[in-house]
Amino acid sequence: MDRSQLLARVLLTLSAAACQSHQGDGAEAQTTIRVDRPAEPEGNPKSGAAQLPQRAHAYVADWQPTEAGTGCTSSREVPPGFSRPPYDGCPQRLMRMSAKVYPALRTPRPPQLGLEEDLRLDQTLTARARAEGALEACCYRRDYPMVYEGRPLRWQGTVLLPELESVDCGEGIATRNAPGARIDWQASARHEHASCASFVRLGLDLLSLGAPSRLVREAQRAAREELRHAALALSLAGLSGQECALGKLPVPRELVAETQEARIARLARELLLDAALGEGMAALEAVERAKSLPGQFRAEMLALAEEETQHALFGWRVLRWLVSERPRLLPALRALLAEAAVQATADARAMIDEVMVPALASVEAGVAAQRQSVGHLSC
Repeated sequence: MDRSQLLARVLLTLSAAACQSHQGDGAEAQTTIRVDRPAEPEGNPKSGAAQLPQRAHAYVADWQPTEAGTGCTSSREVPPGFSRPPYDGCPQRLMRMSAKVYPALRTPRPPQLGLEEDLRLDQTLTARARAEGALEACCYRRDYPMVYEGRPLRWQGTVLLPELESVDCGEGIATRNAPGARIDWQASARHEHASCASFVRLGLDLLSLGAPSRLVREAQRAAREELRHAALALSLAGLSGQECALGKLPVPRELVAETQEARIARLARELLLDAALGEGMAALEAVERAKSLPGQFRAEMLALAEEETQHALFGWRVLRWLVSERPRLLPALRALLAEAAVQATADARAMIDEVMVPALASVEAGVAAQRQSVGHLSC
């Protein structure tokens, strides 16, 4: 399977989803659960805008956030050609490669975040730091790649992965003739295992938004498939001399404490970048990996590739449903795709240009036709 074949399957899936939406779900009832909104901070709530906590102490000129993966630094001059956010002297991104070329982006940097990390400006933290007394602060959050292997579980810009636990974990010597000896099967297993949690979370998201129950059932099935993928990767890691088991997955208690609007925005991003793009690329990568595996493992890897393809197609179906319910998400989705293209590798950029852009255009056209009640669908 190549990108053109994947695009064809995506477009067929979207066409079928349009027909199903046009015809309705029949007697199938939507399932809804109640998700309580977190308590609003004290203060004067203005049209739902987030309120900063009241400062109960003196001004702090060197205020720093306590959240992991964040930090603040003093203002600096922005090199020519770099975009300027509302805060003067604060570049929107501090990338590892840029820091090697532009000394102005090398120092000062937040003391908690090193030169080998990509950072993005956090305007909320910057506003908080300046309110606390650090009047020229620029606050950053550790950035992360737009695309991971499969569908990751994210929390506040960090990808959550299970721990590896075993006495011999990582101490084995890879056998030269082992299947796929050049592939880091341990990393694959960790990502696949975390994808299970991501699909479980997707099921909760769909329930809370009143999605059709067929989508909830599909999320549950995908979660079970990801566990099988993780088991296959662990088996291949063992053959490569890397005997490991997966331990606990660190899940913050605050993971479910979201407003409905925040949930919708996060879900839209995950469906576009993690499901449609990430799972699609994982499927193509699995096809390539199968070429280096013998007999039974090749068949299992090809079966994995097909399941990853189905996960990507499922992501497109859910995304189409979400956009049909909330068309205002489309501009944000286009912006996310454009941002991903800027940061993407060559393979990811080709995937975006050849599959994602035309597929998203198909979603937009289908939703527009649905809203205008154009009954010309050949179902």
